[in-house]
Amino acid sequence: MNYLTIEMPAYKPMYKTWKRYGWKKPEEKANTREVLLQAGRGYCMYCYVRVLVAGKFYGQLEHGIERANSAWLAECVPNIGLACSLCNESFKKVNQNERMLGTEQIDRFHSKARCAVYQKRKQCTVPCKALRELQKEYHQSEKAHFILQPMGTTGEKSGQKLTIAYDILKDKFLPADNPLYDQQDRKFIESHIQRFHLNDPEYRTRKLMEYVKLVVDMAGELPEYEYNHLAVELFAEKISELSKEERLKICEKIYIIQFASI
Repeated sequence: MNYLTIEMPAYKPMYKTWKRYGWKKPEEKANTREVLLQAGRGYCMYCYVRVLVAGKFYGQLEHGIERANSAWLAECVPNIGLACSLCNESFKKVNQNERMLGTEQIDRFHSKARCAVYQKRKQCTVPCKALRELQKEYHQSEKAHFILQPMGTTGEKSGQKLTIAYDILKDKFLPADNPLYDQQDRKFIESHIQRFHLNDPEYRTRKLMEYVKLVVDMAGELPEYEYNHLAVELFAEKISELSKEERLKICEKIYIIQFASI
C-alpha cells in the first residue's frame, strides 16, 4: 500500500427508501443533511475540512448545479451536496453568472426529466439521464470546471471518474494517478483544486503534518481525537494496520522531508 499518497474518496450517499429528502421542507432537509454527513464523514465535500464539530453542524446544504437555473434543481436530491460556508458562499460563487445555463438547455432538461416533486412520481435519489446530460452541458463552460458533489464528474472523453489525490511528501493536492486520464481530465481536476484553494498558502491544511508530528512524538502510537480534515482521517486509517515501529518510520520520513523543505 502507498502510505504517502491519499486518494480522496467518491461520495456515495445511502438514501433510505422510506425517508423523504429535499432542500425546502425542514424534515426532508434534516434527512438530507444526515445522509450527506454520513457519506462525507462530517467533512466538506469540496475542500475536506470538518463541518461537524463536537456534534454541531457548521456546514451548508448546497446545489451542485445552481438552483437559480431551474426550480427543479432545488429539490433534485442527487444535486444536493454538503459544503463548508467558505466553499459554498465564496469560492463556488465565483463566475456563477457566467456559467448559467441557457433557456434551451433548461427546457430540454425539463422535457426529459421526470422529477418526483413536479410530476408526482417516486422520489429519485440517483442522477437520472436528463440530469447527467444537463451536467455535461454545465461543464461546457470553463467556469464550471470543478467536480460536482455528491454526483461526481467524469472526463468528457475518457469517461473516467475525476479524482483528487493528496501527495503527503509534496504537501499538495493533485489529480489522482490514473493512466487513463487525458490532458483535459487533469486540467479539469487542477481547476477544481484552484477554485477551492486547496493548495493556496492562505487556505491549505497543515493538519496532516500536525498529526504526523504527534505520531513521531508518541513513538508510533496513534493519537485519538476528532480529526479536522478528511486527509488526516484517511491517513490515520491507512497506518492503523501497521506496527508502531512501521508507523514511526513512515512518519519520521514525512516529518524530516517536510522539515527540510521549510
